[in-house]
Amino acid sequence: MEQILKSEIHKALLARDEISKNILRLVLGEIQLKESSTKLSTAEHQAIIRKIIKSNQETIARLLESNRPDDVLILLKEIDILKAILPKDWDSNKIHQFIKDKNIDVISPKNEGQAIGAVMKALKVEPDAVIDPAIVKVVVIELRN
Repeated sequence: MEQILKSEIHKALLARDEISKNILRLVLGEIQLKESSTKLSTAEHQAIIRKIIKSNQETIARLLESNRPDDVLILLKEIDILKAILPKDWDSNKIHQFIKDKNIDVISPKNEGQAIGAVMKALKVEPDAVIDPAIVKVVVIELRN
């Protein structure tokens, strides 16, 4: 993740894109600060990025109340930049295909909660699985009907 961030910072510098440069440096600094005490996994790097996205989203709400649209636009651009370096969320088709490929039994469990749990457990060990549990629930319900 650090190499990706450094590469993106370099691109932002060449493009003279101050917003990208600043937000990417912030993320890199957060990661390096946390890694000064312990080695972080890719998932932990992604969690740092998601935390910054969430913080920006919360700040946007306050800026809208304060009538500061220019600052809102900057934060929206930062969110787009950060989302672009995160893995993409799995959609229902990809989750459905995963269930099929891994032969996960969603029919036999007594209730849909157990079926959803079986799928979530299998997804947990997938390194690139970025999923929304609500989508998993919809897929499992469809498969059980």
